[in-house]
Amino acid sequence: MKQIFIASALVLFTFAVQAQKFKWGAKVGIGTSNLRSESIESPTALRLTINEAKLGYYAGLFGSFNRGSFLLQPEILFNSNRVDYSFKDYKKPGIVDTIRTEKYSQLDIPVLLGTKVGPLLLKAGPVAHIHLNSSSELASLTGISEKWKSALWGYQLGIGLGFSSRMHLDIRYEGNFDRWGTHIKLGGTDFNFSQKPSRWLVNIGYAF
Repeated sequence: MKQIFIASALVLFTFAVQAQKFKWGAKVGIGTSNLRSESIESPTALRLTINEAKLGYYAGLFGSFNRGSFLLQPEILFNSNRVDYSFKDYKKPGIVDTIRTEKYSQLDIPVLLGTKVGPLLLKAGPVAHIHLNSSSELASLTGISEKWKSALWGYQLGIGLGFSSRMHLDIRYEGNFDRWGTHIKLGGTDFNFSQKPSRWLVNIGYAF
């Protein structure tokens, strides 16, 4: 994936040099994380279950390089999310599952290539998620530790609709290449959930 981003940077530079039009602006949006309920269990009788992925939000800046009917759109976005888990220690019978919340923020850097199809703009490209910080109630539980990767990789596909020369609406689907839970150790062992997280993203952008 690093090679893909190096290639994207070269494409961005070439496109920027040859672009007939450039504009930049700001955008805000919300994202729905698609994480279904799933459990992992350790040999030390611990169970961690995804309870619910909450609605997240993001905001940041974008650039738009246009050449003919094609567009290259790099973005840099602050992204905040939250996931609730339930935790069970079978060595303590009679104690009900407890809910623990994990909050984390990332710097999302998508590089999207787009083309016009009628009034719509189709977009697709890679995205890097750079970990910024996290605040997790899981850390207070015996048998759980966390260490986030510095970067995770994914892709985005979507459509855009312009309301004017300055304002547009984007609807995107985001997939990721890493399974959820790569940052969690349960009972001292890496246990990843089987699913790869995805999101639906909706944002409004305004060009200055």
